[in-house]
Amino acid sequence: MFNEAKFDITGNVGSISTVGTALKVKICANLRRRNRNGQWVDHKRWNTVTVFGAQTQKYIQDHVRKGDLVRATGDIGEDSYQQGEETVYVTTLNVHTFSGFGGRHAGDNERAEREDDYIPA
Repeated sequence: MFNEAKFDITGNVGSISTVGTALKVKICANLRRRNRNGQWVDHKRWNTVTVFGAQTQKYIQDHVRKGDLVRATGDIGEDSYQQGEETVYVTTLNVHTFSGFGGRHAGDNERAEREDDYIPA
């Protein structure tokens, strides 16, 4: 039997940052549910994925911007580090594949700052 822990996230990019040799991409996926009144409500789920592969990092840096719809898949793991006297435990999302669905403003190299481009952090 083959055991694995995987993730598959489709959502909009909130931020891209370099941390050491890794690239961290914050992705917002919306979970739509009905509230008690029967109204549809979006529940934003933010996840930060880690990209180690140089080729994937270059693709993201060259082609992906805040607001773009993307899909990231990979493995879920756990890690820990010391912060003073305390051990901090974290869940890691390590990317195996990353793809974009095209920019929200395809063909717009500078991507104008408009109200509909804003994704709350």
